[in-house]
Amino acid sequence: MQETLTALSSTSSGRLRHRDSAESNWYKQIRDIKMQTREQFIIKQHQNSQFDHNHQRVWRVSGAETNWKMNFNILRSIFFFCGLTLAHSGANTTETNPYHPDMCNLLKDFGAMTEKVKSMETRLKETEICLKEAVTRLKDSENQILELQSKERTKIIFSATAGRGNAHIGPFNTDIIIDYKKVITNFGNAYSPVTGVFTAPVAGVYYFTIFYHGGRSYPHYLRIFKNNEMTVFTADHKTESDGADNGGNAVFLQLQQRDQVYVSMAANTYVGGDDHTTFSGFLVTQT
Repeated sequence: MQETLTALSSTSSGRLRHRDSAESNWYKQIRDIKMQTREQFIIKQHQNSQFDHNHQRVWRVSGAETNWKMNFNILRSIFFFCGLTLAHSGANTTETNPYHPDMCNLLKDFGAMTEKVKSMETRLKETEICLKEAVTRLKDSENQILELQSKERTKIIFSATAGRGNAHIGPFNTDIIIDYKKVITNFGNAYSPVTGVFTAPVAGVYYFTIFYHGGRSYPHYLRIFKNNEMTVFTADHKTESDGADNGGNAVFLQLQQRDQVYVSMAANTYVGGDDHTTFSGFLVTQT
């Protein structure tokens, strides 16, 4: 588009310069004709002044005729050059006029196209921003889905009993950690039947329960510890009236990864070693 406008402007400027040059040449030729006519008239006047007085009237008549012919030639030359100038001007007008409407239309079309391009660029930028926001939301949703799927796949469940048959556990003269030897369920292998300690594999909220069975000869006192901190306990006093005692408790604990949970039995107490005495837990939700 820019190259077309430049070419049209150059063509118009060239034609105007050509027209100005033609008009300048025309005025120059008219001036030269006038000067030549004046010089011829002076020469004739000088020659005729040498005639005697008897021929003065003849000279005047002849000079008038000569002046009339000269003036006629001058007028004819003027009309001729005027005709050439008008013809050339008309030709230029005929050639130039058709370009002006096209140039105006091109400028109008160019302006309209420029506005359309700007509008399209604005819409494209808005669309790009919307797409970026949509991609961000999509990534967030994917991350949430992956996180939920990961949480669903992470199953931590265990349940174990004392596993000693009819033998009692205790009494001992110090506190001990009970190792529940008979493992019923251990999804995630977070519970160790060797040490009796549950180690949290992931951070989250866990649920733990303990139950026991014991006789009347000694008191019973079991506690659930989180690391080195006691959380809940279950207990019963020594009595001669009851043939056997049972007890239990439960707790929700928020654990960090590698936190430990275990059951401690107090000194000088005991519990039955059969399957009545249990320790269980599972992961409720990750945090």
